[in-house]
Amino acid sequence: MCEECGAGAVLFCLCGSPLRKICAGCDIAHYQKAPNATHSKHPIDLYSDLMSGKAPLDAFIKKQLYINSLQSTLSQELYRFDAFTQDVRQELDLLIGKIVAKREEILQGLQLRQRPKLVAAVAAVQQTIERKRYLEPLEIGNCLDDFLGNGYKSARKFDLKLFSGLVNMQEIEGNVGKSVICDVFPSPEFAQRDIPVIKDNSLRLFSPKTLKMKEVSLSQHTKIDEYSFYCYISDDTLLCCGGTSHKEVHEVNIRSGIVTKVANMNFPRGFAGIWNYQGKSVYVFGGQNIRYSENAEKYDLEGKFWTNLRDCMKNAKCCCSVCEHSSGIYLSGCESARVSVEFFNPLTETFKLLLTDTPRFVPILCCLGEELFIIKQNTIEVASLANGPNSVDFTVKATFTALGIPFYGSFCPMQFFKGELVGGISSCGAPCGLFCFKPGKLQFSQVLAFTY
Repeated sequence: MCEECGAGAVLFCLCGSPLRKICAGCDIAHYQKAPNATHSKHPIDLYSDLMSGKAPLDAFIKKQLYINSLQSTLSQELYRFDAFTQDVRQELDLLIGKIVAKREEILQGLQLRQRPKLVAAVAAVQQTIERKRYLEPLEIGNCLDDFLGNGYKSARKFDLKLFSGLVNMQEIEGNVGKSVICDVFPSPEFAQRDIPVIKDNSLRLFSPKTLKMKEVSLSQHTKIDEYSFYCYISDDTLLCCGGTSHKEVHEVNIRSGIVTKVANMNFPRGFAGIWNYQGKSVYVFGGQNIRYSENAEKYDLEGKFWTNLRDCMKNAKCCCSVCEHSSGIYLSGCESARVSVEFFNPLTETFKLLLTDTPRFVPILCCLGEELFIIKQNTIEVASLANGPNSVDFTVKATFTALGIPFYGSFCPMQFFKGELVGGISSCGAPCGLFCFKPGKLQFSQVLAFTY
């Protein structure tokens, strides 16, 4: 019989000692009076189950008390986690606001120097912010991973701490602020990718780290030869353009070797300059067919079509070496009896002649920070780009032992690895090895030779 009202008992209440028999109605009233409204000390079970010997009484009591203790701890930890997520959301919103303010500060500084540089900076800074906000986990993501991995999914019996760490918001803020400053003008070519050498149906990939080579067989024969030029359009894909007297274009997957034919260029050309600009367009400059060319065209990576640029280079040239700065794209190349360096503004798609020089040679052009380097024969010249293309003045900074290769130049793409620029070197247009340029020490040398 129920010890509260005398009705038929159907439940045992385990919150007292000895056990109390209780009916369903009295159990509800008693349950509502449990301390702290948590009911953690009010385990119950059917009277008939216990009397039939389905479970020993001591084990049953211990089990029920443990389960209720877990429920209480879980409730408390979930409450703490809700509070934590609200704090993280507030702090993250504050960080994003500070990043935007930092962006405006950078843009204001650039605005005082040069309008084209300002316009180019806006897009680059926005990309940096979006990447930091959506693609990189930062410290917050790591803390949440630890929380889920070590707490909620933990197999430990008594340690139910769902969150025990603290997020260092000041450290995150410092790291994000530094990254915005350092990554304002990232170059898509400096991504530590392999250096490709491709011809017909054979592809060689050289690691800029180890200089070791691996070969990939292509899925079909192509017209790609030593006159062709190419650049990365993704981590695994090359856009290979032109060659000896043709205008065919292929996408080549460097991992699988699959070759895909895409739209032809508007003009046949070989030994042209090529550059992937911000992952949206690929520009092709000059080159030669019957004669040297001064025209340029643009390939839309999304629509996969070619468009001729209205403006042309000031001087026709081939064997072009191309690099990018925040102010725009710089390119050098050979003319019939001399070389020239030009500036291309991607925003207005116009050219500006910066330098002509004799005698004729094949220059290697690269940009690191605010310095533009041109390597020719056995000299290294440097020009400051602090004022963009308005006042580019090259000065000889170093000399090196001649390589013994006639008319050597570079073929795309070059890669930046641990402060050094590693790229392919060609002799009279035919790739024959790799070079290494150390801008900090102004050292240039050939580090690998091979037969193309």
